[in-house]
Parts: sequence; C-alpha cells; structure tokens
Amino acid sequence: EGLRYLNHLRGSLKIRGLGNVTDIDEAKSAHLDKKKNLVVLILRFNKEAPVGMKDENEANHEAVCEALQPPPNLESLQITGFKGRTLMLSWIVSLNKLKKLRLLFCDKCEVMPALGILPSLEVLKIRFMKSVKRVGNEFLGTEISDHIHIQDGSMSSSSSSSANIAFPKLKELKFFCLDEWEEWDFGKEDITIMPQLSSMKISYCSKLNSLPDQLLQSTTLEELEIIRCPILEERFKKDTGEDWSKITHIPKIKIHGEYVQGSPPLLKSINSSFN
Repeated sequence: EGLRYLNHLRGSLKIRGLGNVTDIDEAKSAHLDKKKNLVVLILRFNKEAPVGMKDENEANHEAVCEALQPPPNLESLQITGFKGRTLMLSWIVSLNKLKKLRLLFCDKCEVMPALGILPSLEVLKIRFMKSVKRVGNEFLGTEISDHIHIQDGSMSSSSSSSANIAFPKLKELKFFCLDEWEEWDFGKEDITIMPQLSSMKISYCSKLNSLPDQLLQSTTLEELEIIRCPILEERFKKDTGEDWSKITHIPKIKIHGEYVQGSPPLLKSINSSFN
C-alpha cells in the first residue's frame, strides 16, 4: 500500500514478506508497472509455508506474483522463496530490457518458466528449485513466442525478429541444487538456442543424466563447470567418459572442483608474470 504513490523511485527496490500478503488487490496497489525508473527489483516471499497452509500458500504466491506487474524497464530481477507450483507469469513477456534474473528457493515450482523469450537476458541463475524433474521446450518459450503479436507497442521489433532464437543474449547460465532434476532435453526443436552462451555451471544436481547436445555443440561456450553431479561427472570424465568427446572443444572444463582442461585465470596470470 505504501508503494502506491512512489512512482518516482529510482534504482533498486527490495520488497520483503510477500508471503504474508493475502489480499491480491494490495499487491496490485503497489503499481510497480508505473515505476518506470526502477532497474533492479528483488521480490522476497517466505522461505517456508506455515504447517497446514501449504496448498493455500502455493496458490496465493502465484496470484500475488502475477499481480505485482514489474515495470518494463527492469534490468535485474530476483525472486526468492516463491512457493507456487508455476512461475508462468503473463508479465514476463514485457521485460524486454531484463539482463539478469535470479530465481532462489522456488522449491515448489515444478515447471521451468518460459525464459527463452527474454530478448536481453544475459545472466540466469537458478538455485534450490527442488521440484523440477524435467526441462524441455517450455523453458525456451517457443510456444509463447509463436502467439505473441505486437498490438500495444509493448513488444519491440527486435523481440519479434528474434522469434526463432531462444535466449538470444544469454552469456552465463548457472543451476544449483535442483534435487529432482533428471532430464534436460530440447528435442529436435528447429530454433537457435543460446547463441552467445560463454559460461555454464551445473552444481548439486545429483539425478541429472545428460546435457543438451544443442548447448554442448556451442562454439561460444568457453567454460563448463560440473560440481556434485555424479552421473554427469561420469559421462564427461576426461578421455574415458562416453560424452567426453562432445566437450573437448570447450577451452576450460572444471569437474568436481578440478580443471580437467584449461587452467584457472589466476594460475595463467601468475605464469605469464614470470615469462
């Protein structure tokens, strides 16, 4: 309620305790969409639902998050402690300038949101999304982009022209502690996926059984790091792993804390200082 008239806010805004909001109109009254000068937004829900109120909590988090409607000029967004089952938000398609996105402790979320449609996204970090079992084409947002029409001027021409590219600007991708994640497969989708990806880190995803060929074949990927992912560590084991040949072109490869290809930047700088 107190945010209603603060439309001249600039820079960063952190909103805490969103899990305590029960009136959806109260969330709407924040009028975040009118705060055109905000570039960084952090939305914090409760980390744990009260005992006996989990179902209500999940539905409420989804409704509150949908009602918030962030401003279209946002460049950085963090959502923490969201307990809904889905983050498929209608306003996500309007964030044409979003460069950084962090989803933390969204551990009831079962499906990856359609983030591939974000035309300016450069950094994506997802941590503790413990209910996701599979990541597929829904992550790319191809079905959504096929139905987007420029009617009200909210979608730029650059967004329209890149409809056949998912994650067109993404450079850094990190997943941490997705306990139930088993499958990551984009199938034979006839689109370009993450054409600028340079760094990918997968940590503590113990059930994940493979990485998409579309990403492993990337010529822009400079660094791949895998930590505490036993199935992946075996598949990409240097020289002997069944998929090692798929990643030999990547300059820096770090498995379980050790560089198996390339060397850490600090070591290189030390070596060069003595030459």
